[in-house]
Amino acid sequence: MADDLYTGIRFTIDGGHVETFTQMRPGFVESVWEEGDYVGWMDFAKGVYIMEQQDLDSDHKPIGDMVHYTFETVSGVLPAPEPGGGFSAKVVVIRGGEQWTETHDYRFGQEAINTIGGCDYRMIPVEVRYGGDIVSSVDYLRYLPELGITYIAGFESDGERTDYYYSSIEVVQ
Repeated sequence: MADDLYTGIRFTIDGGHVETFTQMRPGFVESVWEEGDYVGWMDFAKGVYIMEQQDLDSDHKPIGDMVHYTFETVSGVLPAPEPGGGFSAKVVVIRGGEQWTETHDYRFGQEAINTIGGCDYRMIPVEVRYGGDIVSSVDYLRYLPELGITYIAGFESDGERTDYYYSSIEVVQ
């Protein structure tokens, strides 16, 4: 199914939201999230680490400023998720004319089986904390090793948590 990333893999979330993943170049996966009138585009290294993001209009044309993320790592390498592992990095964020540094702290849980639309997939839960000493937000992700992608299962911001439940996964034709 990983070869299907070249045409696209679409996830449907309860409530009708859709996220489509496409591999446009080796080592990077693009995601388009559609939720009502909101459309967001993201580019992920190794299917996990966000490198760029952009809000889009309903015709998928960019609106607002692109956000760029540069990970400062000792080895210069972003690790693949491993059960029970973790990774933390200072990240330079650039949006428009603004630049700041924040910490992205990745914690990989134990591998489990995740069922979406009646199909079972190996999954590594990923918790990403943003901000450093004072955590500004947390993303709860699910990494699917066979596909090399991470989808969002929920997030927490200002003490409130939102979870997403996925009803189907399909290849884009």
